[in-house]
Amino acid sequence: MSAHRRLTNGLIAAVAAALLVALLFFLSRDISDGETSPATVEQPAPSPGPYDRAAQIRAENGLRADLDWVIQVENDPSATRVWFGIALTDDERAFIEARAQEIDIAVQKVLPLVIGDPDYVGLYARRTDGTVVVVDCGSGGRLQRAIDALGDVRAVVQPAQHCLPELEALRDRIAADSDGLRAQGIQVVSIGADIVNSWVELGVYQLTDAQARLLKARYGDIVHVVPAEPFRPLIEGQSE
Repeated sequence: MSAHRRLTNGLIAAVAAALLVALLFFLSRDISDGETSPATVEQPAPSPGPYDRAAQIRAENGLRADLDWVIQVENDPSATRVWFGIALTDDERAFIEARAQEIDIAVQKVLPLVIGDPDYVGLYARRTDGTVVVVDCGSGGRLQRAIDALGDVRAVVQPAQHCLPELEALRDRIAADSDGLRAQGIQVVSIGADIVNSWVELGVYQLTDAQARLLKARYGDIVHVVPAEPFRPLIEGQSE
């Protein structure tokens, strides 16, 4: 190699090294020194996305449900997932388990008082505050007085707008109408009497606004129409 080429290569290497040192110095220096203010980058608000379900379940169970907290707990490796499939802190888990025990004890005390009563429709637990709710179809206060006599039980009576026989009769009527509804393009995939909301919930595949209006007009406001997916068996048969 000639002396001229060696000198040229050496100069190139030196310039490259100097540029690298200058770059490293620039990247490592504190840009807040002197008169220069650090750049401010506005951070986007966290997106609910997959945390929606966890937030909803938390709200339904009387737990903290703001998005920042949900994201923090869901990404905490020490959190447990033994309830509802969501992440919980140790304190939250203890709270849920204590409430579940309280509800269980209340149900064991209330149920013998109301079971078999002609005006008793059913009961459910209001998880937001741990109250057992007895659905009453016209007892005239008899069920409430029986529950009040227990004294130490968190339970209330909820009057039913529609009694269970009425709900079940409409459920059976809609089931009998299902072939005719299908001929009109309305594919009913689920029907159920809902004692909590005192309505018949009707699940329709690919529900449209026009179909919902038609069903309401035909069966009345006692029907609650929701979109639903068709039933698919877990194990599908194979043709030979």
